[in-house]
Amino acid sequence: KDLKKVIIRVQGKFSIIKTEVDRSKIKLIKMVASDICVLNLEEDDLPKLSLSITLVGTASNNSETNDDKVILKLNAREYIDNQNNKSLSFDLYHFSEESHLLPITNKVLHESSLYITGSLSLIDDLLLVRLTQINFIENTRSSLNKTSSYAWEKREEKESTTQSIL
Repeated sequence: KDLKKVIIRVQGKFSIIKTEVDRSKIKLIKMVASDICVLNLEEDDLPKLSLSITLVGTASNNSETNDDKVILKLNAREYIDNQNNKSLSFDLYHFSEESHLLPITNKVLHESSLYITGSLSLIDDLLLVRLTQINFIENTRSSLNKTSSYAWEKREEKESTTQSIL
């Protein structure tokens, strides 16, 4: 089979990087794959859907409900490498008739820790996610004065503290 026509499913962590190619600014999705599977599908058999994503992050505002939908913003951060570990802001939404999501989305407050799944659409600088699932994550921080909740930053802080003691 022609390798250019092989359909694969890829799971992993991603980051969106802005770069320049031939004097044109473009966005690249940089991904560290954790699972790759060759699918026995033809291109015409693929569903016409957006990218399915799973995110863990914090709400950057309270949820807002209007006549037809619920909207909120989520900041999520994936560690790809030391240069690509910045926070990404996602605009989340679902329609009001998707009542299975309302018990949680109506209670989302600023800085709520959330686990979500949805369909990602890239529209200019907007990362738009139509929610399919959402849940709160219990906050298990034992100390309020921690500077970071990211494991790779905790390790860097610990190393710098150890070096300053020596």
